[in-house]
Amino acid sequence: MTIIFLLAGIVTLLLSILILLFRIHSKLSCPAAGGSRPQEPRAGNAAHQQTSGKIGVSGVSSGSAFEEFLCESPERISMNKKQQSEAYRKWRSEKGLNWK
Repeated sequence: MTIIFLLAGIVTLLLSILILLFRIHSKLSCPAAGGSRPQEPRAGNAAHQQTSGKIGVSGVSSGSAFEEFLCESPERISMNKKQQSEAYRKWRSEKGLNWK
C-alpha cells in the first residue's frame, strides 16, 4: 500500500518536471521572449505550417498568427489575457486578417 503511494508521488513529480521543462522550452522558442535562436523563415504555404506543429508561446502552435503577434513585441507576452485578446483583435484588423 505504501509502495503504491510512493510510486504515485514519483510519477506525479516526474510529470510536473516534464511539464515545467516543456513550458521553459516553449518560452525559449520565441525570440521576443528572450530566446537567442534565430527565427525560422516563414513559408507561405499551409503544408509547411501543418508539418511544423510545434507548440510555442502560451501553448500556441508555431506559425500561427497569434504567435507572430506575441513575438513582434515582448511586452505583449506579459499582458494579461484580456489585454492580449483586445490587442490581438486590433492587430488582426490592421493586418486585414479578419473576415468582413
